[in-house]
Formats: sequence, structure tokens, C-alpha cells
Amino acid sequence: MQRGRRKFLLSAVGGGAFLIGGRSALAEACSITPEETTGPFIPDDFPFRAEIEGFPFIIAHERDADLTTVAGRAGAATGQALNFRGKIVDENCQPVAGAGVFLWQADDRGHYNHSEDPNITVHPDPAGHLDPGFQYRGAVLTDGDGRFGFRTIKPKYYPLDPMRPDYKRTAHLHIGVMKDGFEPLFTQAYFEGNVLEDIDEIRRLNRIDILLGEWTGDGADRRPTGRINPVFIPLIVEYKEERGLDAPAGDIRLSIARAGATG
Repeated sequence: MQRGRRKFLLSAVGGGAFLIGGRSALAEACSITPEETTGPFIPDDFPFRAEIEGFPFIIAHERDADLTTVAGRAGAATGQALNFRGKIVDENCQPVAGAGVFLWQADDRGHYNHSEDPNITVHPDPAGHLDPGFQYRGAVLTDGDGRFGFRTIKPKYYPLDPMRPDYKRTAHLHIGVMKDGFEPLFTQAYFEGNVLEDIDEIRRLNRIDILLGEWTGDGADRRPTGRINPVFIPLIVEYKEERGLDAPAGDIRLSIARAGATG
């Protein structure tokens, strides 16, 4: 785990206080979850998508909670399946029912289903690079206890520039939360835990994450320093094997603010 990074981990989404470094942190659990950028690959049917965004190569006429299959297509998504679960609460730690939770991500090869993804637009047949069995995005509503859940796969890290393959973006999930009367939340979740393949590489990339890190130099000499940009506070989700599940499960709590609230 990266030193100096805040961990937002839950051993069970229904729990009260959770632990950071072995100490109770209920008060911190109620603080508003830090925002991060939405990224340039927002799906075309999400309500917060800008009109100038590009369109997907593969059209999926569903955006349900199971991203590992697509209606009308044979087979399942390639990659390691994950059960990603969470709970949405307000600034007072009260559950938020009926909130829309949106998830979008890269596939097992680091490709987004999006026309602006530079890792596939250079190919003469970009859609041929994508996984027809992967849904690439999902949307659900929280239940009466503020809980939500997705079944998906672990995304792959990917180069930000095909001409500079050493500049990679660490594996991550994009999350948006929207609910009338609350401020929208857009953030990203990162990976921790020994159930994931390539964990050493993911840890290395977490240290020099292009979006979260600080930079030095100019132009072609610009390089990540390895220091975390304090503007962004990453959510590191620990995925664990659980009895009765056929894939690792990761739990996270996200806190959103009521419109007009401070904190």
C-alpha cells in the first residue's frame, strides 16, 4: 500500500466504522469522498456526458449491473471477474437511497469502448480491438440502505500515448453518483490486494500515476516525479476472496454532499 495515501476500505458494506491502519475512523468515513476527473471516455448514454464527447465503437443496448455479459452476444467478457460493491451515504453517514451509480472502465487489454481512446483509434479497425462480450459500462440505483453492486472485470492499465508506451495509466474504475438534492460525485477507484494479477505492476504504476502524480520538465523531457498530486486523493479498494463468491469482492463507501452543504 502506498504510504501517504488515504485508504477508503470497508470489510463489509453494511458495517459502521471501518479501519485505517487498525484504528477506528468513523468520522473520516463521513467526510465527502474526494473528487477526481471524469476522464475523456464517458459513455454516450450517461446523463453527465458532454455533447462533444465521441461515441462508442460497439453499441450495447444495456447498461445493467453485470458488465461481464452483453445481451444477444455469445460468451462472456475476457479477464478476471470482480464483484464491486458499495454504499452511498451523505455527509452525516446516513444512507442515500435511489442514487444513480454509474461505472465505466477499460477492458482486460486497457481499451475503452470510445472513439477518442488513443490506444485503438490508430488501428484500421478499432472495433476489432474491443471485447464483444464486455459491456464497458453499467448503471444501477442504490437500494433502501444506500447499497449498490456491479459484476465486472479488472481493467488493464494502458499507455496514455501509443508513441510513449512507458507512460501508463494505472488500472482504475470510473464512478459517478447522482441524486436529486445532492452534489454530483465523480471519482476513480484503484486496486490493492493479492488476489489480483500484475499486482506488483499496479503498485508501481500507483506510485507514478500520470493523473495523480506531479510532473517535472517540459515538452519531450516531461516526466512524472513519483510524488502524489495533493489535489487528487485516490480511493484504494482492497479486493478479497470471499466464501460463496466465484470472484474477488471489493467494498467501498462513497459519501456525497447535499446540495448547498459545506464540508
